[in-house]
Formats: sequence, C-alpha cells, structure tokens
Amino acid sequence: MRKNILIFLFIVLFISLVIGFSSRTQEIIYGANYTAKMGVLSTASYFYWLPFLWGLFLIYFGLGFYISSKARHRVLLVYIASVLLLPGLFSLFHPFSNPNFPEAFQPICDQLEERTTITFTPSGNPPYKISTAENNKELYRLFPRTWRAKNVKNTRLILCSGELSSETIEEKTYEEDEIQPIKARRVIFYRDYYLIDSISGKQIDTLRNYGSQPPPFPEILKEDPFQEDPAYYQIFGDKNVESNLLTWLNPIVNIK
Repeated sequence: MRKNILIFLFIVLFISLVIGFSSRTQEIIYGANYTAKMGVLSTASYFYWLPFLWGLFLIYFGLGFYISSKARHRVLLVYIASVLLLPGLFSLFHPFSNPNFPEAFQPICDQLEERTTITFTPSGNPPYKISTAENNKELYRLFPRTWRAKNVKNTRLILCSGELSSETIEEKTYEEDEIQPIKARRVIFYRDYYLIDSISGKQIDTLRNYGSQPPPFPEILKEDPFQEDPAYYQIFGDKNVESNLLTWLNPIVNIK
C-alpha cells in the first residue's frame, strides 16, 4: 500500500513538472499573454505557478513520510532548479529562439502593397511548411504541428497579417432626445491576411477575415454618459478574427 501511494505521488509530481515546463517554455517564447490558451485556464498562474506549488507540496509533505529529511531537501532543490532553469534551456531549441527566424520574414511582410498575386506552384510533398513574421508570430501557434516550419530553409509559405481594423455596418438615430438625438452604430472588426510564396516572394492569396457580428440594436437605447463621444452609442463585435484561417490555408498547404 505504501509503495503504491509513493508511485502515485511521483506520477502526480511528474505531471505537474510537464505542465510547468510546457507552459513556462511557451511563456518565455511567446510572452505571458500567449501561455497555454485553454479557456479559463489561459494564464501562467494556473499552468505554471499552480503545478510548481503543487509539486513543492508533494515533495515536502507527501514524500516526507517515505524519505529522510536530508533526501527530501535534495529532491526539493533539484525540483526548484529544474522548474526555474530547464524551461529556459528547452526554449533555446524552439524555432523562434533563433534570431534569424522569424525576423528574416519581417521585410517581406512590410512590403505587401508592392507584391503581385500568382498561382502557387507546389514543390515537394505536402503539407508545405508555413511560418509567420516577427510582428505576428503568435499565429504560428494556430498551425497544426505538421504545418510548422522549423527554420528559414524549411519555410515554404509565409503568412503575413495587417492591422486589426473595424468598419461600421449599420447606423441608427434615436429621436428620444430632441435636442441631441442619440446616434448608434454597429461595428465589426476585421484583419487582412496575405499568404506569400517564400521562394518567389510573390503573393499567393489574400483573406479579409471578420470577427463575429455585433448584436442588434436594442429596442430602447439609453445614452451612455461615460463614452468619449456621448452622442454615439457603439455596439462592437468580437475581435477574434482568426477563426477561419486554417480553413482558408488548408487547400494551399496540402495541395498536391
């Protein structure tokens, strides 16, 4: 029974180490805002510090019943050192730790207006490896692992993106206030994406991807006094504009 409990403690400790290493490594590479995007558990607090503290608890209290105090302190030091140092070492082997990648593609994405559109001529076997430039490297994490380029030479396609923009899709004027009628507008967000052939440097395709539609105007609209321009009431859609990217890219990445 004692042996089974010890094995269980080591399994839980190992899982906490894996989660801590993975999230901390991603945080080092992408920044804290991109750590382990999984719904409500999207912060480093859950995916790094919680496993870290859980591991300390297991070592200090759980293993304390099975090993000597001296051995427990050694295990504790090894655990702390591994959690703090190993993620940084692991991140050195990540493609984005190389300063030549994806910085090498930034000039290409900075000159999109000068590029003409061509038909993509595949070479080799699909899926064709894809990367992004420095200013939008977070998109890299959206790609399936089989799509991701590992270095500059391995890159066949480059995905560039424009600035997040918005447009008004509907306006309405409420006549409740005769002195200053309230004007309302519905705003939708979008971003332009550009797919580049890394060999020719030519543009393959473009996509203007929109976020979700803003909700409809309410039947009765009250003026919001805390807005910068109180004469306008604005209803915004979702800023998530990456939803259809993989569907758009899939026929090109996997073309034969």
